[in-house]
Amino acid sequence: TDAAINSGNSGGPLVNAQGQVIGINTAVASKAQSIGFAIPISSVKGILKSISEGKEPKRAYLGASYISINSQIRKKYNLDVSKGALVKSRKGNAIVYGSPAQKAGLKDGDIIIKIDGVEVSKNSSVSSLIGEKSVGDTVEISYIRDGREKSTRATLEEYHK
Repeated sequence: TDAAINSGNSGGPLVNAQGQVIGINTAVASKAQSIGFAIPISSVKGILKSISEGKEPKRAYLGASYISINSQIRKKYNLDVSKGALVKSRKGNAIVYGSPAQKAGLKDGDIIIKIDGVEVSKNSSVSSLIGEKSVGDTVEISYIRDGREKSTRATLEEYHK
């Protein structure tokens, strides 16, 4: 989305041309010109529902570090795909021990291409797709390993810091 966000707008709605709220403005990059950040409304809805029911919001967790695939990542890792998320960590293990990702059999180097049938892309990242889910939901993850497409299921757990 392309929208002007000024400092002081944090917490305010991000609306589209139809007047629909599509996000909540969160921050403006101070050292960059015209770069702002917003939380997608799909992520906010679950939090609002929990709060309105008097519950503490819980965030679903997969337990995998990944890098969104773009042209630079594709070239650096010599990948055959142009979309998806490469399971990789800049340091340490990409898969958290005991996490839903490990239980589902995901491994470092896998490329996640779909979650519940939705393509992982620039507009639908792994974190945004998982963020739309609830703790306890089971998701189908399509991925590529060693050039072959596979799928697995993971039951999401609660995120703990």
